[in-house]
Amino acid sequence: MKLHQVFDGVADAFEFAGVVAMVIGFLVALSLSARRYVSREGGAFTLLRTSLGSAILLGLEILVAADLIRTITSEPSLENVGVLAIIVILRTILSWSIEIEIEGTLPWRRALTESGAQVLASTAARERDHHAAADVANSRKSSPARRTRAMAKTRPTGESVTDFIASIANARRRADTSTAVEMFRSVTGARPEMWGPSIIGFGRNPYTTADGAEHDWFTVGLSPRRQALTLYGISEAAHADLLDRLGPHTTGKGCLYVKNLADVDEEVLRRLVEISWRENDDAATTT
Repeated sequence: MKLHQVFDGVADAFEFAGVVAMVIGFLVALSLSARRYVSREGGAFTLLRTSLGSAILLGLEILVAADLIRTITSEPSLENVGVLAIIVILRTILSWSIEIEIEGTLPWRRALTESGAQVLASTAARERDHHAAADVANSRKSSPARRTRAMAKTRPTGESVTDFIASIANARRRADTSTAVEMFRSVTGARPEMWGPSIIGFGRNPYTTADGAEHDWFTVGLSPRRQALTLYGISEAAHADLLDRLGPHTTGKGCLYVKNLADVDEEVLRRLVEISWRENDDAATTT
């Protein structure tokens, strides 16, 4: 077998892998958004766009690699080189366009450049931790078994909260997160810490779950999700009067969602955090 046939086979394998990556990514995106839709949390379509865009980005990265491999076996003519160059440029521009759509900023201006695979994996991890936190926050409606699994999945990581906030690509979400963290710190007097890859928790409450295991869980927390700033531990049922005065927001599954912190009443939000901190800290520890 000649060397160019080997490289052609490798390029074909890369192209096949790129298509498979996009198909699998589509199924993952569909699964994540369907779960969000069924839970009635909102933002299912946005999540579908984000995760599907990540899958396409991953596939394009693999396809560009296949194009580069083909340059090894192509005839050294100006026409062949030009065609391959145009293909690579077009796929690269499309890849950048998708990345800008996902992250809201130019790829070379991001604090940390991620591949499509990393974006898709981080999206799935954030969804996992969000549902874990929501299951614990919504303890009256979620089963003991689900709360046990949730607490086992999401634990303190010891990572820097400052570095995490700095890594948020969307400028408004980064600013809102920084403001909210300072508010939570001021109200609770607790040090913020990372729980999982994307949740910032304040305080720790001991819980004994249905299997008899002892767990710690944050008293209140927040997460800068793509659709909105998500606040955990805020009881919407017990404080409907305050929520009526808060400003634009949505609630669901034990969480409070705020798209723009500047649009809500800061004093009302501080009061909600203060009351929720006290109530959650005094709550029974057996779930």
